[in-house]
Amino acid sequence: MQQVQACGLRMLLGSKCVRLNAQPQRSTLYLDNQQVIECTLLIAADGANSWVRQQLAVGIEQKPYHQTAIVANFETEKPHANIARQWFRQDKFTAGHALADQAAHCGILAWLPLPGNRVSIVWSAPEQYADYLLSLDADAFADQVMQSGNAALGRMTMLAKPAAFPLILKKAEMATQDSVVLVGDAAHRIHPMAGQGVNLGFRDIIDLVETVRHRNPYQPINDSSLLRRYARARKVDMFSMLTLTNGLYHLFESQNTVIRKVRNWGLSATNQQSIKRMLLKHAIAL
Repeated sequence: MQQVQACGLRMLLGSKCVRLNAQPQRSTLYLDNQQVIECTLLIAADGANSWVRQQLAVGIEQKPYHQTAIVANFETEKPHANIARQWFRQDKFTAGHALADQAAHCGILAWLPLPGNRVSIVWSAPEQYADYLLSLDADAFADQVMQSGNAALGRMTMLAKPAAFPLILKKAEMATQDSVVLVGDAAHRIHPMAGQGVNLGFRDIIDLVETVRHRNPYQPINDSSLLRRYARARKVDMFSMLTLTNGLYHLFESQNTVIRKVRNWGLSATNQQSIKRMLLKHAIAL
C-alpha cells in the first residue's frame, strides 16, 4: 500500500462493483455508490471466486482434491531462523478417534516464518481428518501441529482461531477477454503443497508488463493481438506448474503399496533434490 501511495495511484476503497461492461475498446465498472469508472485495460486480480470472471461468463476447469487447507498463526518457543518447513505426513490418523483405523495419510503440513517467533501454518489434510483437527480445542490443535512438525520449534501457542477452505484445482478457460486480463487466483488456483501459487501470480504481472512494454508504439495496451501474445506466454508456464503440482499431489495421495515404496525410496535416495530443483527453478525465475 505504501508503494501504491508513493506512485501517486488513485485508490478507491469501501465501494463494491455491481456491474461490468467489457468491450474490446474499453471496460466500464459501475459501483454501488453510483460512481462509474472507465479504463482501457481492466486487470482482474480479485481471487479464486473472481467477480469479474463471473461477469464475463468465463468458464473454469476445476477438479476437487477432497482436501481442506487449514491456516493458522502460532507463537513458537524457538526461533525459526527465517526457514520455511514442510512435511508430507504418511502416518496413520492419530489413535483415539473414529478415524484411527484408516491408513490414509495425514496430509501436507507447511510452517512459514513470520516476524519474530511466529509462524503461519498451512495444513492440507483429507476432508475427514481436517474436520477432526478443526474440532479440537486450541491447545490440542497446537499439540497436533507441533508433533506433526517433529517439535522442530518447541512448544507452539495458537494466536487465533484457524481458518479453513476446500482445495480445488481451478483454471480459467481464457486469460483475456475483450479489454480484461485475469491474473493470479482469478486465472488459476493450484494445490498449495509447493507454495507456487503466489509465484504464478507474480509471473502473470511480470509477463503482462513485459508484453505491454515491448508493444508497437502505435498499439493500444488492450490490442487483441497483444493480449493474445500475453495469454500464450502464460499458458506454457501455467501448464508446467499445474502438471507438477497435480502430479505431486497424486504421487503423495496414492495408497498403492508399490507406488508408495518406490516414492519413499526415490525421495530418500535423492533427498528430494530433483523436485527441489524444479520448484526452485520456477521461484528463482522471479
